[in-house]
Parts: sequence; structure tokens; C-alpha cells
Amino acid sequence: MTEPLGYDWVWGLVDDDPGVRAAAVTRHRALLRSHSWDERNGTLTDLVNDFLIASRAAEPAATRLLPYALLFLDWENRHPDEWRRAGWLWSPWSTKEALLDHLARYHATAAGPALTERLVTAVRRRQHCQDRWYWHLARALDGPRLRDRLRHVARDAAGAGDDRTELRARFVLWLLDSPSEATGSRSWRRWWRDVARPVTAPRPARELAAMPATEVAALLGGLPPAELARVLEGLHAGPAMRIVTVLGLSATEAVALMDARMAAKLLKIMDRPLAVALLTAMPAEAAASRIPGEGYWVLREMDREVALRCLAAMKPTVAGRYLRALWPGEAAAFVRRLEPSRAGAALEYAWPAVPEILGRLPARQAADLRGRLAPHVVDLIRDVVRPDW
Repeated sequence: MTEPLGYDWVWGLVDDDPGVRAAAVTRHRALLRSHSWDERNGTLTDLVNDFLIASRAAEPAATRLLPYALLFLDWENRHPDEWRRAGWLWSPWSTKEALLDHLARYHATAAGPALTERLVTAVRRRQHCQDRWYWHLARALDGPRLRDRLRHVARDAAGAGDDRTELRARFVLWLLDSPSEATGSRSWRRWWRDVARPVTAPRPARELAAMPATEVAALLGGLPPAELARVLEGLHAGPAMRIVTVLGLSATEAVALMDARMAAKLLKIMDRPLAVALLTAMPAEAAASRIPGEGYWVLREMDREVALRCLAAMKPTVAGRYLRALWPGEAAAFVRRLEPSRAGAALEYAWPAVPEILGRLPARQAADLRGRLAPHVVDLIRDVVRPDW
């Protein structure tokens, strides 16, 4: 079991001084690059792995290592981009899942106040991968303190017009009152439709779902886009898709105003030509967040200029995933016309395909984009894809 001695530098990963933080991240990446995935590497990952082992075995060392488990979560909370780009040799989200599960199982009583603060931070910020494990942790922390904090967060968010935070706080409170409910996206959608924003007009959601789509479309066709969006969000993806299919492009603004994930599910099961037409008619920022998962086919079938604007509006993590899924020649055609800083950021998340993509670009542009890649990404490409790159 690793002693924390010698690991003091890892606190620099969350330091308020950007220079201190950059030095710690650089050290973290260098140590990971110099070791194989199954070796001890002198980074925070050693301490996190030891914490997981000690927790399962109920060893006293788990208490000593607990601050480093919290540090791992704080790093993701405070600096998610640096955390994601830290050169991990495995999925950091799987580690996050395991940590939150172990904290809920073995440390909820001893570390309750500290964990409550991390949970409230997660409620207030934007959604991150595997956040549902925070809601699992909430059940282990359940009590007056946590419920009061969540109610306070919901009230403050409502007063500030922060709809997203208010809904997340109310959802966690609902989960605490509904122990048989799962904590994933299906429960979120069920809560949204049945509790948070149930459709009651012009008919209850159950009635609308049972009616022929043409009749519902005629009933809803005159609603303002924001009201139509709320009705569509209150229906399951199938009935909502059939209504939008009848309404056609007149539903574009409403779909653009829907919750992005719900809109993406609706578009995923729709006939492709209409889905592409709806996304094409939206502002690029709205379309970029509503393209269905694995939706590289949308970029392929869209007008090239529209697809380029969508890629430019995406987060680098998402844009990189789509570039990786396209044929290298298709991806290169997009990269060639993206603004260089956006292209470089996206390519870091498309790293397995980068040599093929850059090989199809003009030499000067390829060299510029390669120079924008972080050193750990170049090393990863050499280790996994092209040793001679």
C-alpha cells in the first residue's frame, strides 16, 4: 500500500495559481507516459487505486487515503478540461464511478459533510459523465442537512432563473423520496414528464400519446414554439417523433428549444431525411447539441457548409468523436476549413485517426495542426497508432 509521502505535489492539480496547476499537470502526464498501464506511476492514480482496495478490505489505510479520493473528484469538478486531457491510460470516468460507489458504500458516515459539499457542487455545475453516481451517493448521505442544502440550491436557482440547477436539485430530492427509482437518464426523463413538467394542456400526455399523430399535430400546430417544445418534452420519444413528422419543418424552432438530450432521442428514431432537414434549419449552436449519438451520418448527409458550422459549434470532445467516426478523407475536408484552434482542440479527441486525417491535408496546415497537439497526445499516437509518427 502506497504511503502518501512523496505525493504532496498532486495538490497542485487543483491549485488556484494557473502556473502551479500547469506544472502539476505536466508532471502527472510525464509520469503516466513513462509507465505502462499496470505499473505504479507516482501519480494521484496510485493513491486512488489504493484507496479503492483499502475501502473494499476495510483497512485503516482507507481513511488516510480519503483526501486523495476527494482530490480526484475536486480536480474534475473545478478544472474538467484539464482533468479530461490529463493523459489517462484508462477511462477516468470509470474511476470516478468506482470512487463514488465506494464512497457511498464505505465512507458516507465518516466523510458526510465533505461529500455533501461535493454533491452540491455537482448539482450546481453542468452535467458531467457518470454524474448519476453522485445521485447514488445522495441516498447514502440522506438526512436533514442534505435535503436543506438541496432545497436552498433549488430556491436560489429558481430566483436567479437558473432552470438547469433548479431541476437537478429537485430531481435529487425526488430520488431521495423514491428509493426504488434508478438514478440514470431514464428516471430523469420519467421525473421530467411526470413530476417536473407534466403535460396537462391542451390534453394530458397520456391522451396525446394515444391519439393519432395527425390529430395531435392539428391540435398543437398553433402553439407558440416554446409551448410546443414543452409538450414534446412531456411525451416519450416515439409519440413526439410521430407528431414532429406530421408537423415537418414547422416544428424546427420547437425542437431547437427542447432539452437537447430529449430532442436528440426524438431525432434519432425519425426518418433520416427529415431529421437532417430539421437540424439544417436550426441555428448551428442548437443543432450541434441535438445531433443524435453516433450521428456522424448527419454531418455526412447535411449540406457541407451547415455541417461545418455545426462542427465549429461543438465542444472539442464531441467534434473529435465525430471526426474519428468519419472516413479520414471526409474528416480532413472538414478540418481543412475549421479555424485552426478549434481544429487542433477537436483533433486531440480524434487522436486514433489523426495521422490519417493530417496525411490528407496540405503539408503546411498538417504541420501547424500537429504542432497544436499536446505532447501527451502525440505520445499516445506513437504508442498506440503509429510508432514512427
